[in-house]
Amino acid sequence: MLFHHSPIDPSKAVERDLENVMDLMNQETVSYQKTRAYSQQVKNEEAKRLLDRICQHHKQNFTCLDEFILSQK
Repeated sequence: MLFHHSPIDPSKAVERDLENVMDLMNQETVSYQKTRAYSQQVKNEEAKRLLDRICQHHKQNFTCLDEFILSQK
């Protein structure tokens, strides 16, 4: 037997999933903050535009995750 699966309490599964989503939100926040800081430091305009697009990507990811959490209430 490779794996033994015990029954999962659905409420605990939802709680665990929401915690995982919140962890992802924290990662997106840190990624946004770091990328924003880099963007403000670079002199090259092309690099700055790329970093700004990456910032928007992290912001959109955070917003989607936040909307997901709100939809679960």
